[in-house]
Amino acid sequence: MKYILLLNALITSAVFHAQTNAEIKDDLVKIQAEISILKTEIQAVKSQNIYLKKVMDINTPITEQLKDNTKYSVIKVAGNRKDKTISVDFLVESKNEFKTAFLQDIVLIDIEANQYKMDFHKSSSNIPVLSVDAPVKLTFLFDNIVGEPQIVKLFRFNARNESKANSLNVSKSDQEFRDLNVTWQ
Repeated sequence: MKYILLLNALITSAVFHAQTNAEIKDDLVKIQAEISILKTEIQAVKSQNIYLKKVMDINTPITEQLKDNTKYSVIKVAGNRKDKTISVDFLVESKNEFKTAFLQDIVLIDIEANQYKMDFHKSSSNIPVLSVDAPVKLTFLFDNIVGEPQIVKLFRFNARNESKANSLNVSKSDQEFRDLNVTWQ
């Protein structure tokens, strides 16, 4: 008797809680719409992650130096076969105060001892204004490259940093980056 009552109670509750085909189809459509929205959101997050990874890779220094509370980081050395140029991308960052950097005598020497001067018309300004812990990206272009050197033996410049708070507070340094691999395109 217990089993019959239990079975009867289960069947009765199933009948009262049973959904019709229309209700099930409506629920299925709602769930499919939610899944579509979630897929779109997941794709957006993936795109953002890819972008952030690229930014992190782009600004990863090949080599860096810290002199006079200013950090210099070379992040890319690229050659252009068609234009016969080499560009050097680097970051300059103040570590102590708001200041102006004057970068002078910018020279690139390849592995074959050929020396190249910077093309001022196609390069970034060589007088960046620096804020504390905010890197400024600079690109210097050197043209009329002989051959396709795979290594830059020396990338050199002089830096004179002038404090914005006190223009008499000036520091000078020589920056040299050696044996940089060139990626030709």
